[in-house]
Amino acid sequence: MNRVWIVNHYAGGPGIGTGWRHWELARRWIGAGGQVRVFTASTSIGGNLNPERRGTRELDGVPFHFIPAPPYGGNSLGRLRNILAFNHGVGRALLRTADTLRERPDVVLASSPQPLVWPTAARVARRLQAAFVPEIRDLWPESLQQLAGLPDWHPLVIWCRRADRMALRAASSVFSPLPGVESAVRSRGHASLRCVTVVNGVSMEPAPPPELDPDLRAWVEQARSAGRRILLYAGAFGVPNAMDQLLDAVELLSPRHRQGLLVLLAGDGSERERLERRSESRSLPMRFVGPRPQPQIRALCRACDAGFLGWLDRPLYRFGIAPQKRGLMLGEGLPLVHAVPHDLVNESALGTGWSTPAGQPAALARTLGEFLETSAATLLIKRDRCRSYAHEHLDWDRVADAAWAELSRLVQQRMHR
Repeated sequence: MNRVWIVNHYAGGPGIGTGWRHWELARRWIGAGGQVRVFTASTSIGGNLNPERRGTRELDGVPFHFIPAPPYGGNSLGRLRNILAFNHGVGRALLRTADTLRERPDVVLASSPQPLVWPTAARVARRLQAAFVPEIRDLWPESLQQLAGLPDWHPLVIWCRRADRMALRAASSVFSPLPGVESAVRSRGHASLRCVTVVNGVSMEPAPPPELDPDLRAWVEQARSAGRRILLYAGAFGVPNAMDQLLDAVELLSPRHRQGLLVLLAGDGSERERLERRSESRSLPMRFVGPRPQPQIRALCRACDAGFLGWLDRPLYRFGIAPQKRGLMLGEGLPLVHAVPHDLVNESALGTGWSTPAGQPAALARTLGEFLETSAATLLIKRDRCRSYAHEHLDWDRVADAAWAELSRLVQQRMHR
């Protein structure tokens, strides 16, 4: 029986916040006969405290251990304190759990959008004689340098670079949702390290259709009665999300197209207030609806006509992109308007939406015009293609099986040493 302990600072699940990736994987691995535990922070994405994120509890059979960490807002010193508290606390929690249960993990899988927790997880894995698998979800310190403009000598850049080097030296294997991660790992001098792509999937299990909250339903019905098409953005509002290009593009639309569009934006982040003020000052057809739980995002996907994903045009994206909401949108049959650099999965070629270059608002405006002019019959065809693609490539059942096979291989390999 494989024991896999997952370390993910921002792990979510039903009732405890967004970011369901490891809850989805864990419950399937448990179904395959494994023993899986998730260690995460008491704060959810964005630094908010959640009363449900305390102590140890099970979510549909998946044990979650919540590590105390102080709340924070934005990219402040408070966030750094939060990271340090989690890194310190999770190491102790892993060792305490091993001692209390009188068992050790076979694999410590450490997943994080930044690598700072990896050295702690690697040291604990070595002490407990477990395989260590870092999961690379973003490339650091490249993200800090290309998105935030930090120089080589910045302490945070140096810290991230050292953490990344230590993790790759200690790794038995590497997981990542980024399709080009193997090239990134090779560029770091680890050509022999096995890299496994574990995409951000979507649950294709039959479920009753979720209902919209009354306020969301009212906005959707109002847009429908006015003959408007609805474009959905669901995600973070940060610099990497490049939301200004969407506002620029909507502003460039002809009056007729602008009157035929409503953009619903669900989420939160450091850029939200500024973007909302800009939208209001320009009288853009946009409504910011705040963060919503995943069932409401699913319901919105079914109620809207297309989804939007945008990126900055940066070299680091040549190794791939892995937006968590992409799978959810495609699984719900929502075509995508995708402003993307280094497009490894072209929505246009797949027939699941429209792709346009990142950072070019005029090109995005033309693409939005194509979306608004697309016939209702063509939209229905695209919706079917979205669901078919998600079922074939993004179903969590398939994704979890492939990842479980790699974890089992690592366990067998260590047993025969």
